Amino acid sequence: MTDRQNVQGKEKARKDTKEVLIRVLQIMEGTDARTPMNSREINDALMSEFGMRRMDRKTISDNLTTLMSCGYPIRQMEDRRKGWYMADHRFADWELKIMMDAVQQARFISAGEAETIRKKLLGLTSKRGRSRFAHLMERDAGNAPVDYETGVMLEDLLEAIYSKRKISFQYTEIDKTLQKVLRRDGDRYVLNVYAIYWAENTYYIIGAHDHREELTQYRLDRVVNLSVLPDNATPAATKIGPNPELQIREFIERSVYHYSGEVIRLEVSYEPSQQTNAILYDFAGDDVQVRECPNGRCIASFKKMNSVTLVGWFMQYGTRFKVLAPHDLRENVFSELKKAAKQYV
Repeated sequence: MTDRQNVQGKEKARKDTKEVLIRVLQIMEGTDARTPMNSREINDALMSEFGMRRMDRKTISDNLTTLMSCGYPIRQMEDRRKGWYMADHRFADWELKIMMDAVQQARFISAGEAETIRKKLLGLTSKRGRSRFAHLMERDAGNAPVDYETGVMLEDLLEAIYSKRKISFQYTEIDKTLQKVLRRDGDRYVLNVYAIYWAENTYYIIGAHDHREELTQYRLDRVVNLSVLPDNATPAATKIGPNPELQIREFIERSVYHYSGEVIRLEVSYEPSQQTNAILYDFAGDDVQVRECPNGRCIASFKKMNSVTLVGWFMQYGTRFKVLAPHDLRENVFSELKKAAKQYV
């Protein structure tokens, strides 16, 4: 064997050694305490999944020892014949379940994007964990029916905020036939973007235009043809004054959630039932005082911010709850209910 062949052989051996270590780690990431793998099973996986040659038992053990010394949470079973397992994954299965359910119900991403994210999340648990989720997912449960590139735009927005660049985009509105059309004949908007906020099952872009000092918002699902400009964004403190983070939070509370006005104390009358009680609790929270009336009804007292959405809530549940106080809110709800009734006359 020539010196050149000898050097090539040593280089290949080193590469093989490194690959074995990486492949053993990948195999271990698919295990947990209930599905450990011994040397024979790891060897079988190396051959079937990665097309590698069979290793001796000591080589497998040495690789696992190296991984453990590097901080990977690999443990050996008390019965050593059963082998090793990954004791801790990045997320517990219940945490992954919450994230996958949120993705699956998100209307602002397409079904294709949801499936891609789901597969990535499943890659963070063991093989046994992945099989546990097989029957739990309802595909396309709430995602957009079109191939809407939310992920691409979110990446651009994150980069724009990080690099302090302006963004440009077109914005859509809904016409009388309930179709999306470009607003302002397709003119492009230029925005200094400061935050991205998720509320009401969609993302909102929070920023300010060059020609205006106040903050504004845009729904991401109405944005099309978004791009990051080379122009430097005007800092938020320059646009809206000191402590911009607080002002942005207050703007989100007022505008994204459509809150306005002062906090008021309400009194409502209702006939208690399991469902009605649950609806009221979800709305009022646990800071609510309830007293029973002789006629079997109850009166609840709690605080809420006075807003259009407050009136809308009582219209939605007009058959369950009656506003007793304050008087202005009672009259406002009554007036709106009469207007709604005229629609059916």
